[in-house]
Amino acid sequence: KVACLIDTSGSCVSDVEKFMSELNALVSSFGDYSMMVYECDTEIKNITHYDNSNPFPINDVSKMRLHGGGGSDFRPAFDKICEDLSNDGDAYNVIVAFTDGYIDVPKYNNTDKDIIWVLTNDGRKPCDYGTAIQFND
Repeated sequence: KVACLIDTSGSCVSDVEKFMSELNALVSSFGDYSMMVYECDTEIKNITHYDNSNPFPINDVSKMRLHGGGGSDFRPAFDKICEDLSNDGDAYNVIVAFTDGYIDVPKYNNTDKDIIWVLTNDGRKPCDYGTAIQFND
């Protein structure tokens, strides 16, 4: 059970294909999965649930149209994740955030879940919490 935040702000437009490729690799690593994908710029633009009955489009990732293109703020997505977790504490095991790191985030990890920041090769970790992994082009 994973929540994936995709930074769809203007600064990440050229990185979205890499983000989706990594999501593809993540999904391909597991047999059963439940994944909520949050597309965010200054607000949540779209939320899509993928699982075995509604699979992530592994073979058509390049054809996916993501929503966004504005500024950068993950706080609404974190608020929604906290809401989901308050309704079901097991809604997610981990949060994976794909971004360049030039984005507003909560001052502290208010989700109580592990967060993995997957950063562009020129990105920066946006806060003190979570684990950062950087693309190496």
